[in-house]
Amino acid sequence: MKNLVMGVAKGYGWDVLEPFVTSAVKNCRSAEIVLFVDDISDFTRERLQRCQRVTCVDIPAGYKNILVIHTRWKMYADFLEQFGANYAQILVADTRDVIFQDDIFKSFEKYPNYLGYSTEADDIRGSKRGDKLNYEWLESCFGKDEADSLLDERIICCGTVIGTINEMKIFCRIMWEALKDETIFGHEQAVMNYLVYKNLLPIENLIEIDVEHGEIFTLGL
Repeated sequence: MKNLVMGVAKGYGWDVLEPFVTSAVKNCRSAEIVLFVDDISDFTRERLQRCQRVTCVDIPAGYKNILVIHTRWKMYADFLEQFGANYAQILVADTRDVIFQDDIFKSFEKYPNYLGYSTEADDIRGSKRGDKLNYEWLESCFGKDEADSLLDERIICCGTVIGTINEMKIFCRIMWEALKDETIFGHEQAVMNYLVYKNLLPIENLIEIDVEHGEIFTLGL
């Protein structure tokens, strides 16, 4: 069965998207690539359409004025609801700063009913870099006590998440439901960290993809 890579391209040119698209096509030969697009040039669209296994889906008009890092989770969930039966594994990824060096799906074929999340090298406390941005996001969304309870947890990056079809649908739906809350506006990474570390995802097989030893290397800044 095929696999699927999904991402969003809003206002990006071909110069930004080319590394993501061409490396995915080259290395993930088992996968189709679906990009939800808006505000891209005719040249960029034409180049995307010339790539093998790449499909462009226009972002619905009703979503265009909403922060795309929120609406992407609904678009992913809706797409999987309609077409998910065609795929075995799904990777949802940022498109501006992700490059494929191998077929990401091969390493996870052995896992049934899983969701894999990739971690960064630092903890939420910012022990290594002194960067407290993730802590501040959590505090803004969930309060100081909740943020303090997660200080020693490793940062989870919401820009690369992989899983089997049903688990990815569950995750995307829960992300969208949480992000509809105006108090959480703009903080999708805080939401994901909170959901995972507070055991709020009804997914039995959660896999940490360790930045130091796993299949995804998250460079951060």
